Amino acid sequence: MVIWIRRSLALFLVLIFSLLLFLTLLIGTLQGTLLDPNFHKQKLIDVNSYYFITHELAESLITDIDQDTIGIFGQNSDRSQVTGESAPFELVPTRENMTLLSALNIPVDDIVASVNRVFPSPWLKIETEKAIDDFYSYTLGHSERFVIAPDLSNTTKYLIHEAKVVQGQLIASAYDLIMSEGFGYRADPIALDLQEAFGRAVSREWIIEKSSSDLDKVFDYLSGDEDSFKIGFGIQDRSDEIHEEFGPIIYKVTQEMVTNEVDRVKNAAHSDYKDGIDINSSISISNDDIVQIIGETLNYDWRRKTSLDITESIVDYLLNQRSSLQLDVVMSDRHSIALQSSKQIVAEKLDEWVSSLPVCKGKAPIVIDMEIACVPSWTNRKTVVDLATLSSDNVVNGLVFEVIPESIGVTPNYMLVRSLDSLHEILGFEFTLTQNDLQQNISYDDLATTKSIFNNSWSYTWDDRNEFRENYIVRNTFSVASNTYILYSILGLLLIIIGLLAGRVWWSKLAWPFLSLALSSLAIFLLTANLLEPFTVRYLSDYVNENAKDASYTDSIIIEKLVEILTSSLQDIFNGIKGLSLKCWATGSILTMALFLWMGFSRRRNTARIYD
Repeated sequence: MVIWIRRSLALFLVLIFSLLLFLTLLIGTLQGTLLDPNFHKQKLIDVNSYYFITHELAESLITDIDQDTIGIFGQNSDRSQVTGESAPFELVPTRENMTLLSALNIPVDDIVASVNRVFPSPWLKIETEKAIDDFYSYTLGHSERFVIAPDLSNTTKYLIHEAKVVQGQLIASAYDLIMSEGFGYRADPIALDLQEAFGRAVSREWIIEKSSSDLDKVFDYLSGDEDSFKIGFGIQDRSDEIHEEFGPIIYKVTQEMVTNEVDRVKNAAHSDYKDGIDINSSISISNDDIVQIIGETLNYDWRRKTSLDITESIVDYLLNQRSSLQLDVVMSDRHSIALQSSKQIVAEKLDEWVSSLPVCKGKAPIVIDMEIACVPSWTNRKTVVDLATLSSDNVVNGLVFEVIPESIGVTPNYMLVRSLDSLHEILGFEFTLTQNDLQQNISYDDLATTKSIFNNSWSYTWDDRNEFRENYIVRNTFSVASNTYILYSILGLLLIIIGLLAGRVWWSKLAWPFLSLALSSLAIFLLTANLLEPFTVRYLSDYVNENAKDASYTDSIIIEKLVEILTSSLQDIFNGIKGLSLKCWATGSILTMALFLWMGFSRRRNTARIYD
């Protein structure tokens, strides 16, 4: 009866031994996996984490950021709802609901390639492994703070270069977009001429070079080489080139516009004075004379000067140097010329008329009422002509002020006006940025962090006042892991106690510990392979699927990668437990078999002796 009580107690100890053996195998596996920094370094390589970060994750993040720019160009096609209130200009409906990169036709792969050149996978691997080593040094108490201080000396250089490359791509694409859709209808010859002139005056290369120079100033400030910076960009910087390129095109159009206004004045005079105007019953200024007066008054030189003035006014308006477009032409300075021309015509007619008059007979009084029939003999013809001219001045003055208006409003060319609005908006673009503006838009701490990155002095320090290291689980895990010999001693002691309790003779006192070791190890292997590992993997899969339902694509791929790392790590841990349990099973099995073989050999030898 006593032996069965002892053996029941031994079985209970076998159960405790199995649990303690599993804990020992688990901690032994953790020593070579989770508690070993080299394990994490290799695991990140095995699951291709660095490529994932620099390619898949970078592509997803850039795509998400680009998606936030939907509607930046213009309104919806029905013009009823604004989707891009911050649009610098409005494009045709085919562009409006597109993102920035898609509208500018810049592949996301190009941006990802730039990111990889700035943060290549080898650099990321070196810095990550250095951070892992520093974290384990902090965890084990070798350092008081967990500090991440990446080497950014070469990275910032590549960043400046790639920023210029990306900026050049953006500017080139935006420039082509504006050139293709920002000048009105491409079928207009005026729009095409203005587009070509814009390309010559404000070239793509000039914009890229100017922006690149401005980036250098900003990076010099961020790197600490300069205490301040001031950059500015405006089309007005090319005002001389714009006047030179736009002037001949607009002048050609305005000259035609002024000529049309002159023709309109002539047509109005022809309509009002188609029968001419009478000086007297014998003298009249015909419609042709009036047209001649208008032609001499509004001659080519005047049209040329007026066209040049209007051209300068239009270009100044395009450059925002004038608040409004004024095309009225004041004609007050042309009245004197019109009077001179009309008086010359009237003088010639009066001279011809007086020359045809006969000499009066007798002493006829001289009354110049423009109806005289003869010239008195006691005077000369010049006097008569002068007096007749004085009498005709009122008629001539009235004619001039009727024919030549105080001012004329030049009617703009329709195709020119259609292109002016878009040009005015494009040519009016201008901005200025200084370090003060940058400080207002970015908090002081963020700006200081950015500057430290560019001068390679940035570091991240995690000082939790040892709260992490003093955590009960962390402290005891590392403590037990570093003292596993105690567990092995306890296991050995339990085996001795099990053998003493359950065995009667010396060989059974050995068989029970050996069998306990083999069976416990086998049970641990089977439970790990058939229960723990599948349950853990299934639980992780269900947990991820549940939490990734409403997650964005970026969040979902991050979760999937983390689960892949965790699953792979758990599989390594389970494989380690199974491997160690198989070793223990093999050890227990070999010892048990050796014991029974030795006993069988010993009995045969004893039997042979008795037979002899």
